[in-house]
Amino acid sequence: MYVCVMRPLPTQVQVHHSALRRSARRAAAATAEAGEKAGNESINKRLNSSSSSSSSSDSAGLFQWVGRSAKPAVACIAGACVLGSAEWDPLYYVSGAVLNALLSKTLKSIFRAPRPARSPKQGNGLPSSHAQTLFFFLTVLLLALYSGDAGGGCARHLLSAGLVAYACGASLWRVAVHLHTLLQTAAGAGVGAVVGYWVHARRAAGVRILQTAASRIGVGLRPGARSAALEALVPMPVAVPVPLFLRVAIICIGACVLYHKTLRRVLTRVEGERTL
Repeated sequence: MYVCVMRPLPTQVQVHHSALRRSARRAAAATAEAGEKAGNESINKRLNSSSSSSSSSDSAGLFQWVGRSAKPAVACIAGACVLGSAEWDPLYYVSGAVLNALLSKTLKSIFRAPRPARSPKQGNGLPSSHAQTLFFFLTVLLLALYSGDAGGGCARHLLSAGLVAYACGASLWRVAVHLHTLLQTAAGAGVGAVVGYWVHARRAAGVRILQTAASRIGVGLRPGARSAALEALVPMPVAVPVPLFLRVAIICIGACVLYHKTLRRVLTRVEGERTL
């Protein structure tokens, strides 16, 4: 006597559960995108209302432009300096900026201080990562301008004043639109300045470490320079340009650190479209 056992066919309940999971993924992507859009619209409304109530609308527009342009401007200029120069100094300072950004995210997860109640965005706000990045580069540039026998005279002072005004204006803009409190912004500026000073003070040793790391993975260094770097952390016997592979790698890492939220939203949207 034979017993025939048949596998049950997928029921409507299983199909319904699969459709619910796909719908949940699409809803999560749509919610994240809608939240970002709502936050930007809220910022624009605040700025427009403040502009209309003020007699100096041009100043308000300039203030908004400075605040909004800070992140892409710093990222583009730093990336262009790394890609366009074969020297080790730009790569070293941008590597320090990446570590500074990682430190900011670590401090936010430690303190867990929320953003202001009227903030259009959610999450932790202490310290302000934008202010920390701006004052890191500001400190590095000011130290480079006034270190040693650097000339320039009046032009150097004007450039320094412009950099300070830009960093302060972009940081205070985030307070004006309630993305951070004044304390969170000041804390970010202070941490960024300290890290920038520390990175600049150890430039020579940091460049040697980068050269040694590049020699260990063998990216573009000549055999003589590679063997000298492997023996100890000593200066290269010849001026060795930065390998292109290393420059591209640092830029990609920095972009992932700065724009990880945007990348996450894009990946979520792509995953939701694949499940359609």
